[in-house]
Amino acid sequence: MWWGHRIPAYYNKITGEVLVSEEAPKDMKNWEQDSDVLDTWFSSGLWPFSSLGWPEETEDFKRYFPTDALSTGYDIIFFWVSRMIFQALENTKEIPFKTVTIHGLVRDQKGKKMSKSLGNGVDPIEVINKYGADALRYFLTTNSTPGQDMRYIEEKVESSANYLNKIWNAARYILGIIPSDFYEKPLVVNELLPLDKWIISRLEKTIKSVTNNMEKYDFNAASSHLYNFVYDDFCSQYLEMSKVTLSSNDQNAIANTYQVLMKCLKDIVLMIYPYTPFIAEELYLNFPNHLESIVLEPYPVFNKKLIDSKDDDKVNLLLDYIKAVRNYKIENKMAPNASVDLMIKSTVGYFEGFNSYLSRFAFAKHIKVSETDISKHKGEFILCNNGELLIELDTNSEDLIKKINDSIKLEESEIERAKKMLSNPSFVAKAPKEKIDLEKEKLQKHEESLRLLISKKEKLQ
Repeated sequence: MWWGHRIPAYYNKITGEVLVSEEAPKDMKNWEQDSDVLDTWFSSGLWPFSSLGWPEETEDFKRYFPTDALSTGYDIIFFWVSRMIFQALENTKEIPFKTVTIHGLVRDQKGKKMSKSLGNGVDPIEVINKYGADALRYFLTTNSTPGQDMRYIEEKVESSANYLNKIWNAARYILGIIPSDFYEKPLVVNELLPLDKWIISRLEKTIKSVTNNMEKYDFNAASSHLYNFVYDDFCSQYLEMSKVTLSSNDQNAIANTYQVLMKCLKDIVLMIYPYTPFIAEELYLNFPNHLESIVLEPYPVFNKKLIDSKDDDKVNLLLDYIKAVRNYKIENKMAPNASVDLMIKSTVGYFEGFNSYLSRFAFAKHIKVSETDISKHKGEFILCNNGELLIELDTNSEDLIKKINDSIKLEESEIERAKKMLSNPSFVAKAPKEKIDLEKEKLQKHEESLRLLISKKEKLQ
């Protein structure tokens, strides 16, 4: 099988004459054309314009030539890109594309070039059947630095699939709770709750960052900004905390929350569409009042007027408080839903309206606000960026002290073990430096844990 333009050379079967011509001989039965083809790169170099009907002035040629961007690997810049440029200049007097983005090669997990002889190639069909085409596309477009080679790591493809599943589940939840008569309306920022303003501000900043990086063809950076918003801000925080509003009796707030949820979801799907077209299209076609295809939707545009950050500090402090309480429960082996009493140092009214979030997500039974120093009160005092929090346990302090004593014994045992090992001349002389350093790090860690446990015990007594 041959691929390319067949060499226009003809050999006369009778006389042996050789003819090189743009047109085949009229008495072709007496001639035989050369069976070989021109250099493959010669043929592919004609692609930008020959595929559009050139040399005829077709409508496709007028519309699509020259094109905007070409994406290719660094290994064929000389063989293909340069030839396309000088072939286009010679035949059309124009450069065939405005921008060329260069990507690296996909190597195996050890960084070796994939080849049949090494047997380290990956069948994309098998990957697609296991994880889906969009997961593979997302991995390939978001795990490489422009111009640098990337390594194929299946775990990262799996992580990509999990991320897309996160978006899919968020969409199912939102589409399942919005009213059947929902209709998208412009947001009025001053009518939104602080938490709504917080997520919309973050969304608009994400749109700006994603757009700026997409315009620079830095797909990895663009996807990172979107990923952080989806995981850290939208799914982990707002999606859960909006349930407080949705379970209230404030119909205006509920209606606004539906609008915010759908705006975030729609913009997420539109921004991820270039990476994952199949999932994005499927989700979009389940949106209320959708167009025939997501292709017809405009890409999200940064809107500075939707950014209202005056309550951001309050929301961030609220999230810090919730995280602090959860971490405290983990450290003290308490159940996640164990109730606690909280004392917050704040001016009166500053945290108004946020108690319901602390009650639901930190399981705070009682919440006190004090404008004076709270660090001297009995309980766990925690500094959270610009805030101060005191956790007063709504449980039997004797039970907690018993748990702390058990932990203290464990830490003391580990400290004794580490000190005994480090004081052993034979170990110090024969053990690798890395192992000795590791034991020193363990000792420091256990000593710090012991110090914190003793401090907690003293505050409970």
